[in-house]
Amino acid sequence: MRSGFVCLPPGHDVGSHSTEDSEELIIALSGEGELVLDGAGSLRLGVNHVAYVPPRTRHNVFNKGAHELRYVYVAARIVG
Repeated sequence: MRSGFVCLPPGHDVGSHSTEDSEELIIALSGEGELVLDGAGSLRLGVNHVAYVPPRTRHNVFNKGAHELRYVYVAARIVG
């Protein structure tokens, strides 16, 4: 399992990526954003929103607000 804290400036994104064999949880702490999941649409991110990214899913996080988007991610490898 690994985790991190992201501070994303207005108008920026983290870049499309996949966590491969890991599932990921995104917990928004401040700001406004959007999580785009390839093949599954998008989800709005706001204060106290939690989003799930399944394994092997390309995704990207965008800051859609006027202030910094801050969130924590937790990724856990699927075993088995």
